[in-house]
Amino acid sequence: MDLPKNKISALFITFNEIINIDEVIRNVSFADEIIIVDSFSTDGTAEQIQKYPKVKFIQRAFKNYTDQKSYAMSMATNDWVLFMDADERLTDILRDEVVKTINTSNPASAYYFYRSFMFQKEVLRFSGWQSDKNFRLFRKSKVHFTTDRVVHETLVVEGEIDILKNKLIHYSYKDYPDYKSKMITYGKMKAQEELDKNYSPTLYHFVFRPSYKFFNHYVLRFGFLDGKKGIIISYLNALGVYSRYRELKRLKNPFNPQLSTTNLKDTSTSEIRFLVIQQKMIGDVLASTIICESLKHHFPGAEVHMIANENTLPVLEGNPFIDSVIVFKKEFRDSKKIFYKFLKSLKRTKYSAVIDAYGKLESNLITHFSKSDKKIGRRKWYTSWIYSDAIYQPLIPDNEIPLSVSNRLMLLDPILQENKFITYPKLYLSAAEIQKAKEAIASLKGTDGEKLIMIGILGSDPTKTYPPKYMAQVLDTIPINCKAKLLFNYIPSQKEEALKIYNLCSRETQECIEIDFYADSLRDFMGILSQCDMLIGNEGGTVNIAKALDIPSFCFFSPFIVKGAWHGKVYKNHDSVHLSDYRPELFGKMDKREIKKNINALYEAFEPNLFNAALVNFIKKNVANIDCKDDQNQI
Repeated sequence: MDLPKNKISALFITFNEIINIDEVIRNVSFADEIIIVDSFSTDGTAEQIQKYPKVKFIQRAFKNYTDQKSYAMSMATNDWVLFMDADERLTDILRDEVVKTINTSNPASAYYFYRSFMFQKEVLRFSGWQSDKNFRLFRKSKVHFTTDRVVHETLVVEGEIDILKNKLIHYSYKDYPDYKSKMITYGKMKAQEELDKNYSPTLYHFVFRPSYKFFNHYVLRFGFLDGKKGIIISYLNALGVYSRYRELKRLKNPFNPQLSTTNLKDTSTSEIRFLVIQQKMIGDVLASTIICESLKHHFPGAEVHMIANENTLPVLEGNPFIDSVIVFKKEFRDSKKIFYKFLKSLKRTKYSAVIDAYGKLESNLITHFSKSDKKIGRRKWYTSWIYSDAIYQPLIPDNEIPLSVSNRLMLLDPILQENKFITYPKLYLSAAEIQKAKEAIASLKGTDGEKLIMIGILGSDPTKTYPPKYMAQVLDTIPINCKAKLLFNYIPSQKEEALKIYNLCSRETQECIEIDFYADSLRDFMGILSQCDMLIGNEGGTVNIAKALDIPSFCFFSPFIVKGAWHGKVYKNHDSVHLSDYRPELFGKMDKREIKKNINALYEAFEPNLFNAALVNFIKKNVANIDCKDDQNQI
């Protein structure tokens, strides 16, 4: 007489597993019951699961892995449980072994599965994963999860433990960004487990522990035999360890309670003082003013100081959110002795927090010498000893808010926790400066209805400058579509380059160009630009100034600049084009260095006819908007 077949429940917990969900449900279709507990996925996973009538679907907020898995197990109606991850697959022979095992006369209480780690579509044979095994099959009545771990949960088993012969396939490594994000997330969750332990992370935890993790996986566990894959996996596993202690340091050093907004009204300005560090170019400095504005918004009684290069000071002039500008002079770079004196001078002022928006060696040293317990900056492999809060910043834009904005506001997370105040760079001109600009351009408009268009004729260097022959074609498009005067933005030393483009233009376009009209200073230029109807030209500081003055702009990005770093959909009056918008296949898998090496060939492919329709639409749209405003003003 045959014994009755034992029933089995297949369990999963999921979040955003749309790429796996169909295949994994089919993979366990032999189970008598399939239960999926989803943490409110946003990628369509939930909707897809509900297409399977056999699947019992539950949505539940995620607290931690142990809690979610314990809940899922409690929902199972069968004693035998197959608990898998969505990125795991049973082979046919392993599935048969599972069915045979649960129907033996004297089975164990729980079974380990060895796993084959898949690096994309290839098996990773070493790098520490050759002995990887996990409990996947067990009797519900004989096990429970420990509550002291929030990730890589521990199963406590009452009774015998055994191992199945055949391996489970684990598609863990989809791509580099995905696995990196996974390791960082696991590291942060592990930090929660360590929080109650009586120690604080030291250089030992930040240097030795990650280094040993890499050495263990790459050398002791033969990762070098996996070639490049072994290096990548060993590094990312070490990064997970580093992320754990970085997060633990953050958790054990919460922000000073005196900076709470609830206590701010009773706090004197001398007690709350922030330092924002941003050397580099005009666009970068302008972008970092949003940090200052956000701090003033949340802490209106605080003092905000900013360190910036002396050539960028004009864009900070008149900014109401900056109380003091500390000038980083050229001589600091020319003389180590003078630079060291500057660094020592920073110790005179006690800051509640220092925010390093630049993230280079100079600003690293400035941060280190600054007198503050709270130091925030971008995470790099060596910055844990400098910053109390090293922030990981994404390199992939979301196309809505440019990275230059979102990544800077992210630096405020350790202070503000949830910063819902989103702002963008602004420039502040005095009434006298505006009047001076109006007088300067009074004689330029020859006829009624003639528009004034600033042309960003040259980039900051040749790798950021649209080819002259193409720029001339762009300029020839403008007079055809609107009556305008064109102002070339260049300095006297660049006149030869400007004339080269001028001479390539048609005679009709040349008659529209004011070739000898330029401002004497950056502030004068800002004033003149504020009176222009629009700006067209190379992406760079000029375009950032136009955005900060709310002057419509159309720019072309250099092929080696990431468009999403400086442009997003939030800029409604600003359009931009990039070669990758039209010819993405030209970039292939080139990194930034290769793109820069091939910049001339890529620029040659960036022909004006690719974006001519977008340019014409921009011109006509803004001419219509300007005329509409003029009509309203006349009324």
